[in-house]
Amino acid sequence: VVVGAGPIGLRACVALALRGADVTVVDRRTAYTRRNILHLWDWVCHDLTALGVSNAEILGKSFYHIGTRRLQLLLTRLALVLGVAIRPGMQYVGVVDPRPSTRPRGRTEGTGGASDSYGVKVRDVSDTGKGREEVLPANVLLEAGGTAAPVMRSLNMPHSTASMNTALGLVAHFERDASTRDLEEFSYAQQFKQREFNALKTQGVELENVVYYQGETHYYVMTPTTGALARWGALKTARGNIAKLVQPSNIDSAKLKTFARKVASHFGLPDNVPFVPDRQAAQLFDFSTRAIAQEPARLLQCKTSGVRALIDASPPSAVCCAYIY
Repeated sequence: VVVGAGPIGLRACVALALRGADVTVVDRRTAYTRRNILHLWDWVCHDLTALGVSNAEILGKSFYHIGTRRLQLLLTRLALVLGVAIRPGMQYVGVVDPRPSTRPRGRTEGTGGASDSYGVKVRDVSDTGKGREEVLPANVLLEAGGTAAPVMRSLNMPHSTASMNTALGLVAHFERDASTRDLEEFSYAQQFKQREFNALKTQGVELENVVYYQGETHYYVMTPTTGALARWGALKTARGNIAKLVQPSNIDSAKLKTFARKVASHFGLPDNVPFVPDRQAAQLFDFSTRAIAQEPARLLQCKTSGVRALIDASPPSAVCCAYIY
């Protein structure tokens, strides 16, 4: 069982299914809605094309990249062909110990019946699920739940965080149509484009770098300085640790959009191009903190039955993907 149907979880499913495993992936979301565009390094492109993804599906105007939602759909297609069971709207609850049973190996009985394997309890959180719970038999459980880390947290698997200098990321999405296809993609760092960045600075916009890609949206990702966001009014306060800075209560969404619009306009996006009509239009995130699993795997063994199960918080098939996906 894999918990999390993001790119990491789905890529792990594909790898396991190719090796003959019976794989189920659960995810509390019921749809793929993530808009962010991911840069693809050469070896990731080779991995995807080796799985049958065409070059045209991952090549942008100037760089290899793909939208998160699009990548999930491609990996879902592969997973389904390989027989992976995909269970949207199912939230991971916890691990259930095996109970002695005369039933065929791997079968479960409701939510609390006997089983000769470990189980993974999940809850249906879809609109029609009414909170129904069930137990999925599993010999291996993979954590692919992102920063929420539901498996690790439920089993108290220790992890730490590593922080670099405070760095905020700002992502902005604008609607794309045929009239704005001529814009060129770019990836600029302040030290190599000083004239451009100094011109922005005179308008109160200070950035360390900025990237623009065309996908399903006009996608901008940048690292603004905390001071510039505070002076712009996008941050209500610039004091405190970075986790507090990016809390919704500390962000003025309208002013954050104005800040993002200034950057996009400076680099050629017409002012009449609207933001996408959802909360992903402009978002701040912590660009400086990374979580590290101190116990990347755990082997469980039932004292009464001797049944074993592996809990993997860092699946080998997905580790390489984590750096870019």
